[in-house]
Amino acid sequence: MFGRSNPAIIAGTTCIPAHADRFQPNSSGDTLNFGRTRSAYWVHFTVINQSGEPWYLLLDSLLGDEFDLYVMEEGADAQRVNAATTLQYAKPLNDFRRKAWETHFPQGEKLHIYMRATNGNAILRFPIEFLSNTAMLERSNGNHLLLGGLYSAMLLLAIYQVVMCVSLRESSYLFLSIHILAMLATIHRTNPTFGWLGFLSDTDSYFFTTPLLLGITSYLLFSRQILDLPRDYPKLNKVYGIVALFVLLSIGIVGLFPGGLSSYAPT
Repeated sequence: MFGRSNPAIIAGTTCIPAHADRFQPNSSGDTLNFGRTRSAYWVHFTVINQSGEPWYLLLDSLLGDEFDLYVMEEGADAQRVNAATTLQYAKPLNDFRRKAWETHFPQGEKLHIYMRATNGNAILRFPIEFLSNTAMLERSNGNHLLLGGLYSAMLLLAIYQVVMCVSLRESSYLFLSIHILAMLATIHRTNPTFGWLGFLSDTDSYFFTTPLLLGITSYLLFSRQILDLPRDYPKLNKVYGIVALFVLLSIGIVGLFPGGLSSYAPT
């Protein structure tokens, strides 16, 4: 793999020959994890399909910004390889919750796979897996049942809190409802299930961290009401209020520092 802090420098397969000597082996054997970075990285590996059966290529990680996959034969001219030529080997599963492709690799033929990715404000990981049809189906069904059930339960609980707020005219129920919805959005951001919430997984979005910050704010306001701080602990109540206001204002500030205070930028 190799990376550059300026993603535009290493875009497209035309850069592969020029930067071939910059690729470094993953000597640890662990899943590639580049941390929180706005840099672009290329990953290269070879594969030989010994069975001749179709396999699924899966990256079970949040990759919500730029991503390119290229498959080329041994000795092929990298400058002639593009998304169209890759389709004959790997068809993307656009409705799947993660980056995944249905592959059709010729039996016994050595193929080179190149991946290029940036990940906006999020951690950049490459957990590469090849799964059989059965394993992919089990993984997909299990994830959808578990996450779909969790999100549905959280949504029903949030609606119930709104009903209680209207019935009892108690603001703490409203804060709890907002907190539940914010946590649902936070979890869904990294574990997407519903297509209409796909915008939450855009790792390059200015407001990528908004659900988490809303969750913290609503929790502070809810706990302040439950603990009855305004009456019993007025000073602590002021601290809660100040912290909640600071976190709420951070929604508009955090996006100004998309790389974080300690982001890693390779040279």
